Amino acid sequence: MAETDVEVDTGANRLYIRLAGHMEDDEAEAAAGEVEAGVDELDPGFDIVNDLREFKPTSGEAVTYVEEAKTYAAEAGCAAVVRIEPESPTGKMQFERAEGEDYDIAVAESVEAAERLLDQRAES
Repeated sequence: MAETDVEVDTGANRLYIRLAGHMEDDEAEAAAGEVEAGVDELDPGFDIVNDLREFKPTSGEAVTYVEEAKTYAAEAGCAAVVRIEPESPTGKMQFERAEGEDYDIAVAESVEAAERLLDQRAES
């Protein structure tokens, strides 16, 4: 069973995503829908903090939904993503292989560190 938390901060123009556990196909589809709905609330140039610490490897079909959400974010004007990488090396590789990204990506150790990176980026 997987968990998905998607939060929108319109003031910061930022989307927070937390994916945890092993995602079945239907869970991945629902998660992609939540991400896309969150993206729709933001203005072009938005940032994403993607917390994958507890993300586990998933099925090939589920990866398709991840790719669709990445493409949707890119086409909507995502400027940058900071990823908190999965503890699982396989989960990390699987998420990195999913295509669809056309924005800057950085890696951080925590959500707080990710926010600092994005805030610094916005100031420069």
